[in-house]
Amino acid sequence: MNNIASIRNKLHISQSRLAELLGVSVKTVQAWEGARYAPNGGNAKLLQLLGASQEMKPMLEKYKNDSTIAPLERDPEKLTIMGVKMPSKEVYDELVFAITNQMYEGYVPTVTDVQNLRDHYGELPSASEILKWSGQ
Repeated sequence: MNNIASIRNKLHISQSRLAELLGVSVKTVQAWEGARYAPNGGNAKLLQLLGASQEMKPMLEKYKNDSTIAPLERDPEKLTIMGVKMPSKEVYDELVFAITNQMYEGYVPTVTDVQNLRDHYGELPSASEILKWSGQ
């Protein structure tokens, strides 16, 4: 049994309940447990905390319906973010990390933002170019 399944068993929760608490799909939890890929960013840290302390579960339950930060729509198996197909797993992982980190600061991405980030991956665009993307 892998670490994520062990955490679920310790907390007496199903894959669907863990997915709900973390704001991911059941397929994502299944992929983590099947070692098809590993959680990253905030989810990796939350899983680490859940594994370390059962007190984290009630805290996540308290905030699971908090809409101040919407989860990022993504599919790691199809390599899509908000329906936008990424060219590789590397680009997918890096953009998920970058976008979700900015979402904690109040950023709300659009499909156009995701397309522009994908299209300009690896480049360092100017601030004015980024503002043009967002229509400002």
